[in-house]
Amino acid sequence: PAPKPPMAPAVKGGMRRIMSSPMPLDRLGNKRISSGSRVTQDDPDKTSKRKARKAEVARACRKRKKAYILSLEQKAAVLQRKLAEMTGNTGQSKCEDEAHRQEQNETLMELERLVVFQHPDTKEIKRLVTKFVSKSREHQALFWRQIDNTKKSITPGAQAKFALWGLDQDDEFYSKPGLWKTLMTEEIGLDDIQVRKLMRVRQNVREAKSELLDIQNKLVELRKAINIHLSKRHKLIDRLMETLKPLQAARFFLWVSKNSSCMQMLQTVWKMPEENDGLPETN
Repeated sequence: PAPKPPMAPAVKGGMRRIMSSPMPLDRLGNKRISSGSRVTQDDPDKTSKRKARKAEVARACRKRKKAYILSLEQKAAVLQRKLAEMTGNTGQSKCEDEAHRQEQNETLMELERLVVFQHPDTKEIKRLVTKFVSKSREHQALFWRQIDNTKKSITPGAQAKFALWGLDQDDEFYSKPGLWKTLMTEEIGLDDIQVRKLMRVRQNVREAKSELLDIQNKLVELRKAINIHLSKRHKLIDRLMETLKPLQAARFFLWVSKNSSCMQMLQTVWKMPEENDGLPETN
């Protein structure tokens, strides 16, 4: 039998060397023991100072975060207001105008198909002619929205309303104790000189309120006048449509829409007056 290899001699004190090996350290340089607990070598004063610094950093971080969120909210409010102004008035009107033109063009295309191919269905032609006229009138009736938006846009806000109201009172209102004195002297902190300056603009405030009321009344009258005009004009168009047969009305609609020179003439004849029309030029 082959001889067995000699065994390595036991090293005395091996276990002692293993147990006396240095203990592992964590990231902060503290010793760890088998139970997972930490043997700290920090001074209590250093620990308290470190905690205080951490708390201060956390407070500053929360403060910056709060300020950042507040700035975002303010920017969002500004953007929402601008978006509402663009889409609520001009943008909405443009979308409605474009949708109206597209719908009317589709109706004209259907009429053209029936007229070109001499479709015998007179009822369908009459239906499309009636639809074309009624949709035009529905679009015209939206004028009241522009007038209402104009009234809303020139109406003062809550702060301006209160200021105009407060500066349009009798003399006794400002001398006796009450809302005005409490607000101006205690809440806002105006001095006597500032109060006297405010009193000097009372006459201008009354003129501004009178002008605003006059404009609003004119807008109401304008709405009534437009309603009367549209009613008369629609009656004239109805008399024209009663004279023409449905096929003749369809051919008339198509000729006007296809004749570019006619459309250019209409744009010249029905040109809306500009803001400075009839006013002398200024340098």
